[in-house]
Amino acid sequence: MDFFTFAVIVIAILSVTKVLQIGVVAKNKSSEQGSVLDDVAAIKAESEKEIAELRERIEVLEKIVTEKNYNLDQQIRSL
Repeated sequence: MDFFTFAVIVIAILSVTKVLQIGVVAKNKSSEQGSVLDDVAAIKAESEKEIAELRERIEVLEKIVTEKNYNLDQQIRSL
């Protein structure tokens, strides 16, 4: 085997190795991005649920405050 053939084989092996390495890194990044997107979706759903609950609480408080028979002193003492 002459030097030129040896050099071509080494370069081919290094090239294939680098391509495989890039493929593995890309696959890992795509799975990590999927995981991040799942986390973001979960946080969004949780935030929307909490916002809905807070709106319900505000509606209840608005009803209490706008009642004609509303007496804050009695409400506090009953707690």
